[in-house]
Amino acid sequence: MIKYLVSDLDGTLLKSDETIASSDIEAILKWTNSGKHFVVASGRPVSFMRKLNELGVYPEFMLGSTGSVLSDGKKEEVLGAINDYYALKMVEFLDDYDETDYIIDGYRFRGFYAKDKFGYFKRHMRTADIGIVSEPKSFFGDNEPILKFFVICKDDEVAYKLAKDIESGFDGYFKAYHADRGCLEVVMKRTGKWPGILALAEHLNVDPESFACIGDEENDKEMIKNCGYGFAMQGANEDIRKVSKKVVKSVKEAIDSLLEGENV
Repeated sequence: MIKYLVSDLDGTLLKSDETIASSDIEAILKWTNSGKHFVVASGRPVSFMRKLNELGVYPEFMLGSTGSVLSDGKKEEVLGAINDYYALKMVEFLDDYDETDYIIDGYRFRGFYAKDKFGYFKRHMRTADIGIVSEPKSFFGDNEPILKFFVICKDDEVAYKLAKDIESGFDGYFKAYHADRGCLEVVMKRTGKWPGILALAEHLNVDPESFACIGDEENDKEMIKNCGYGFAMQGANEDIRKVSKKVVKSVKEAIDSLLEGENV
């Protein structure tokens, strides 16, 4: 029986203007009022839970930074931190890789090291919201747990080539997920949204089959494929839709499907 719904944010629950449809908010409330549980899994940091609350959504848990951190809004647990050795190797590699920018996502959200070579960074992130550290070595020297690299490429062709180069190098330490047009989320190989869900299921002592998941990007594919019931958003690519049990237009449609008795 499905008791937990895990939703991706960008392109799924969260619209491009960073708002949430009122129909989705109402559906989530209906879902939780029925005694079930709502969880968010995103590439965004777990601090984004505050923004979700402001928008009228109150997830019981959030898996942030592509499954690297688990939070209930009060306590946080780091599930996957990148070793400093490999983090510095990645910095050296990306500094020399043409047609890319990147940021480094640290656990305490104190600051990011941003390599802004082509201006893509400014288009994707609000620099006013974060602290900028001038040198990566000082960033690592503060013993800041490094969660992921967010890499912004000139286009998808560069992104897919870069992903292959990353996964074939570094002793197989990294996994590169295609997260948006021309963007990659690079984390430890054993890290991701589905491993994060498995950690949450273990924490709650529940069956992973009791989780339904919904998303639209490559970093959602594993959880959609392996959970009890997987939904793909209509705008997802064919690979994502193939591994889902149902394609939907919204989180509301997924919730309605579940509450009407489909695999519940």
